Amino acid sequence: MNPLTSTEIAAAASAVLLEGGYKAISKLPEEVAPPSGARFFEDTCGVVEFIVFETWEALRENWSDAQASLVELISRFVQSGEAKAWEGYLVLFTPAALPTKARADAEEIRYNTSRVRKLLATGEDLRTITDVERTLLPLLPLTGPIERHGNQEDRVLDRLPKILKRRGISGEISRELIDAFLNNEPLLERIHKIRS
Repeated sequence: MNPLTSTEIAAAASAVLLEGGYKAISKLPEEVAPPSGARFFEDTCGVVEFIVFETWEALRENWSDAQASLVELISRFVQSGEAKAWEGYLVLFTPAALPTKARADAEEIRYNTSRVRKLLATGEDLRTITDVERTLLPLLPLTGPIERHGNQEDRVLDRLPKILKRRGISGEISRELIDAFLNNEPLLERIHKIRS
């Protein structure tokens, strides 16, 4: 099986995001200067930028420029009260294999949550179109029925503030965060409202 090309990865990622309810942001404001090949998408809850780099070295050297363009877009054109102001995702792809000596660098990028969250997939992760979709799953809405067994979930969530309070976490904040979670609202935004 031949590895996916950059064009195939970009096309598959665009299709997956569009099928997942995202809209392409086709016209960027001139203040936002992304690296060549970057594509932007949004839905009511978040903004996504993905870019496919031909090589691992290009990804390692240029991912921060891609992040800067996404941060600029969000900070200038998304109002702070909007849910998507807290939900920026940078997706970094390369069809190239990850060199063994670069594994630590890749993990550092993946777990760097300053400014925006990051998803990173290299040639080993991207052998098929399905692999592209798998990489993007954290950005897609949940599908299929959610099975509930009686009211068990509600009982657990009702007990959680008491458990957290014993560990020194405010019961009021816990209840507010649970309420935000159940209503699909940004958790950080709710914390800011509580503290204001």
